[in-house]
Amino acid sequence: MFLDERFQEQSHKDFRPNSNQRYFVHSSFLDLVAIMAISVSIYANSWILASHYDSSETLTNSLVLYRRVFYTSIDIDTINHMASIDKIVAKMGNNPAGIKFSDLCKVCDHYFGEARQTSGSHRVYKTPWQGDPFVNIQSKKGMGKPYQVKQVLAAIQKLESM
Repeated sequence: MFLDERFQEQSHKDFRPNSNQRYFVHSSFLDLVAIMAISVSIYANSWILASHYDSSETLTNSLVLYRRVFYTSIDIDTINHMASIDKIVAKMGNNPAGIKFSDLCKVCDHYFGEARQTSGSHRVYKTPWQGDPFVNIQSKKGMGKPYQVKQVLAAIQKLESM
């Protein structure tokens, strides 16, 4: 049963805080904190839940705390994401043959946006300049091809110089 369904079931009952319901609120709060990094839709649902359960002081406090944790984790996640992209780009310059395809995809998604083509073995990214307006990458045994890694680095340098 999904977390949202548990809250919907609970919303049909009279919400009087007793020990079982406090445990339910506490465990649901921990579920929300665990899931918030995976799904932003849980964040939107928490605002709806706050209006549903305002009669329960415990749940309202949990949701306020949850919102604070959510904002903090977004800031930390953004910083960690940027640091990991920078590390991968540095690694790409040092050893183009040793780059995982998934890491190459992360870098391309960050700099060029979502791939225009993801079906098949290739991923094609559009660049904002004319001439050779695409970056094409593909996996070879889970690794990026070295010449394509070099092409991605050249495209990143060109993009940053614009």
